[in-house]
Amino acid sequence: METQDLLIQLLRDTNEKVDRILAQTTKTNGRVNRIEDRQDSIEVIVDGLKEDSNINKGRDKVIYIFLVGAATILGFAIQHFLSLHK
Repeated sequence: METQDLLIQLLRDTNEKVDRILAQTTKTNGRVNRIEDRQDSIEVIVDGLKEDSNINKGRDKVIYIFLVGAATILGFAIQHFLSLHK
């Protein structure tokens, strides 16, 4: 009878451990699901930011080229007027 009681207690302990593992797994799965949902929304936001960034890159390049061209023309104009006054 003592062996049976020992086996029953061992099974109860094992069941308690399995129940705790199940509870922890359920909590973890809930957190993982929330993180995965947030990841999807963050990916959408990041994709939008990348598109905005690409638009700004093109605009910035155009502004840079325009300013370099204007500075070059201004430099030639200053050089021309200085050479006239010599």
